[in-house]
Amino acid sequence: MLRTLASLANSKWIPPTATLFSIPSVMDGRSFVRLVNERGQLLAQQIKKSLMDESSHLRSQASDQLCEEKALEMCAPLTNLRLRDVENAVMEKYGLKTDRLATCLVPYRVAVNTILERMPPAARQESIEGLRQAEEQHHNAEKTSSRPELIAWKEEDVYVSTGLSYLKRINPHQKESIPVFCVMGHVNHGKTTLLDALQQTQVSDMEPHGITQMLRCFTTHNPYVSHNELCTFVDTPGHQVFVESRYHAQLIADFVILVVSVAEGVHSQVHEVVKTALNIDRPIIVVLNKLDLFTDARSAERAVRRTLHDLKEIGLDVTLVRGETTTHRGESSLGGKDTSDREDHLTPAQRQLVLSVSKMQSLASLKQKELFFARAKTLDPTYRGSRSAPVLNLRRKCVGVCISATKRINIAFLWEVLQTCRRTCPPMRYNNTIGPKAHNCVVQAVVVESSKHLFDEEGFRQNTSRQRIQKKVDHMQQKKKDRFEKKSVRSRIHASLYSVQRAARAHNRTSTTCLVLTAIVREGVIRRGMHFVADQSEGQVDYLMDYWGNVLDYATPGMAVTLIDARSTSGCPGVGTHVLSMVSESERMRVYNYRRMLQWYLECFPKRLELLRPRGMDVTFAHLGDYGQLQRTTSLESQLLYGPPPPSPGGQLAGSAVVKSLGAYLQEKNEQEADHRSNALMTRDGTVGRHALATKRVEQAVLPKADAGTIERLWSSLQPHERIESQEAYDRFMADCIKVGVLLKVDSWHSARMLQREMLRLGTRRVAFQTMGVRFGGLQVEDITFLVRPLKLFFAIAFLRTIPLRLTDTWRRVTFGFSTRIISLMSSRS
Repeated sequence: MLRTLASLANSKWIPPTATLFSIPSVMDGRSFVRLVNERGQLLAQQIKKSLMDESSHLRSQASDQLCEEKALEMCAPLTNLRLRDVENAVMEKYGLKTDRLATCLVPYRVAVNTILERMPPAARQESIEGLRQAEEQHHNAEKTSSRPELIAWKEEDVYVSTGLSYLKRINPHQKESIPVFCVMGHVNHGKTTLLDALQQTQVSDMEPHGITQMLRCFTTHNPYVSHNELCTFVDTPGHQVFVESRYHAQLIADFVILVVSVAEGVHSQVHEVVKTALNIDRPIIVVLNKLDLFTDARSAERAVRRTLHDLKEIGLDVTLVRGETTTHRGESSLGGKDTSDREDHLTPAQRQLVLSVSKMQSLASLKQKELFFARAKTLDPTYRGSRSAPVLNLRRKCVGVCISATKRINIAFLWEVLQTCRRTCPPMRYNNTIGPKAHNCVVQAVVVESSKHLFDEEGFRQNTSRQRIQKKVDHMQQKKKDRFEKKSVRSRIHASLYSVQRAARAHNRTSTTCLVLTAIVREGVIRRGMHFVADQSEGQVDYLMDYWGNVLDYATPGMAVTLIDARSTSGCPGVGTHVLSMVSESERMRVYNYRRMLQWYLECFPKRLELLRPRGMDVTFAHLGDYGQLQRTTSLESQLLYGPPPPSPGGQLAGSAVVKSLGAYLQEKNEQEADHRSNALMTRDGTVGRHALATKRVEQAVLPKADAGTIERLWSSLQPHERIESQEAYDRFMADCIKVGVLLKVDSWHSARMLQREMLRLGTRRVAFQTMGVRFGGLQVEDITFLVRPLKLFFAIAFLRTIPLRLTDTWRRVTFGFSTRIISLMSSRS
């Protein structure tokens, strides 16, 4: 009988009726062992049933017991798998070992190989055939088979496509949504002033230091029409250092409003905005600003023509447009009275300039408006604009409008152009009514800015809603502190010890428990109480408001809103990632924990990503954000942030033309801008020259020009001779440097990214600055203690054997010894 059972077990295999081992991209070691043990028991039961069916003629209590023992013996390697076996296989056999992880992470392919090695022979062969067929289907982009397999890859994450697939099934027809316009241009060209003119607000008066330093999102209605037509505007900073903010703003927007001062002409950031918009395929509306600075129409016309010529050289064929009628006393071309375009206060020459728009082409007579307002790839599928491989020489058509934001000239007509753009090529969405409870990811929004603190330097003092939320949070913390003080001494000592342990294990190490997200809705309706995941963060919408602090009941596609989770325990999501709704808290935490493990793996093993998914599948994980595993130096984002890509290893072929990269082009324009800024002068005859900087802001000099030039030359001479282009070169560079730790206290995610990027550039060949921590909000005493406590422990351990210490005077003596050694070290290095 035993020989019969053995022959049946090795020769006959009945396929399973359901997938036994559903393996995600990554699992922790304990969960993997638990899964294998439990599924091994189920496999043993299936094998037992197979053996009993095949030996039905031998059925008896003894034969059934033998079948059960044989099945358990065949599956014993699976049911007896232990954590130490998995750790040895992962760390020793596959080399996935690092000191940064306290747990064992098991990627998909390692998990599959571990299971196959311990399977019965017949089941192993069946599983290998099924896996090979699935990999071929993934490689050929075919639909996977619905036949159950023993081992199959399982998607644990959620995506934008998860919600869109559901929305397309229930409602395949798209609907119009609120358009998003991104206002961009060079510094001091009047972007914020233009938004104030469009919205009839005074945002520029609230700006700290008189300049825009963050992304701002407004959803406002058109004041020149009777019905409520909403538009969303994104205000962007114009300084060179905010290049990442401008890049993300263009990705989020549907259309780009390029503001160019005709008094100053085309500058470096205009080149950057145009080249970026052409590569990511965003329609552009050119706004020629500051017409009120000219004393006569002829000089203004020359400046406008010069600006249009410069824009044409960049890649924009601008067609200036006008309205049907041009009025003298505030009659709008849209009908009715235009209170913002009043010309009572204009000089005769400026009024003549306004009337000169009759020489332009009428907006109503503009033919084929799609050529100006539609995306280029919808018109020409062969359009070469790309984010992964940006092209320098691109061209498109766009419309242009002459205005004065300060004097409110032609603002009503600009609104008409925006409405024409909206009617010609409206943004379309699948869902503007369904709430978050219907399905996972049916409500989607794009993160514009994120923070872990309610305070921001610009709007907190005027935003009464945020002040009320902060008072409520402070009140709850004070109540908790009061209850703690009423306890006995023993209870307080134990609670203090436990709180220290909880703080050491806590995931939220960034200031407060308030997660503040500025987002633009893409699909669905956001309401209070919605559970969501965004990048490596999760939470629940406790408060929903607009930029001004007005509480909202809901937000529809295209609206800009602020989401606040007052009890968040996670960090800030990256800008450009999606806020995805979840149906319940359990689903939210499941996705959050999976993404957290995936992030750990990506950060620790960036060169072993192929182990995360079956062969033939994409392993970039770009939807979660950039963790450093994407090393595409030729991409648009990399060239904008870090300059031109390094030359290819093969070098330039003999006789081939040298193609300038986008990064090299922008670097050259930025250097020209620096020279231009130092040589900018105002003409003596009272008129405004092309290179004049007649603006409301002035540059605040900290040092005299001579001293600043000396320091800049000295700093430049101490820079590294070669560019760091690999992780190995960076590690060698850091090993030879004196490292200075820096604690960053910022107000937003973009500020943290910018400071971390600029911090590396502040160092020299001998000194390197490293970010030790990033916290959000205003600088407080607890931030100093956050930095000092680990340093104090480290210094005490490092100098315990060499410096005599007393318990009451430890910190003073350790600090003295540490500073003395650092000074001597720097002296020897210099």
